[in-house]
Amino acid sequence: MMSVLFFTAMLTVDLILMALFQVDHSAVTLSFIPAASLIYIAFNMIDEPFGKAVFWAFFAGLIFDLMLYNALFDYALSMVIVVIIVRIWSKHLSESIIERIMLGMLLIFVREGALYGLALIQGFTIIHIPTWLTTRVFLTILGNIPVILLVIGWLEIRQDVLASQQRKQRKKERVSWYRLK
Repeated sequence: MMSVLFFTAMLTVDLILMALFQVDHSAVTLSFIPAASLIYIAFNMIDEPFGKAVFWAFFAGLIFDLMLYNALFDYALSMVIVVIIVRIWSKHLSESIIERIMLGMLLIFVREGALYGLALIQGFTIIHIPTWLTTRVFLTILGNIPVILLVIGWLEIRQDVLASQQRKQRKKERVSWYRLK
């Protein structure tokens, strides 16, 4: 239940930022695409079973596809790719905030790259890679650094709430097994 609540909060942050910063699909001006729910799912699903992580990523991507009127399954497939990459790389990372920020920036780049590749394969875009990097990816990665920090803060709050709930549950137990160690 807690994961659904926090995911809904991150999805709301994404929707608010999408309403504030309109995307220019003509590649004339810089574009900012928020990624709070992507980062939340990627960071939250590191310790979860693989099937659950892929399901949540696909579900979140499908929501974005429907809300943004994109080609169906573009965001869904790109978010699944991102979750798979996080699962592979998370085994080699520590929990430092710098590494989490860098991983978040890399995940945004991978998602945007997957979306660009899918659009290029399907014939939806003819934008060249340098134009795509300067108009879409540059501001998206830099603008999402505060969003990444927000998600990391939300995950820390969530972890503290869960730890508090576990402590309360342990106090209610008749035999405190954790004290017998």
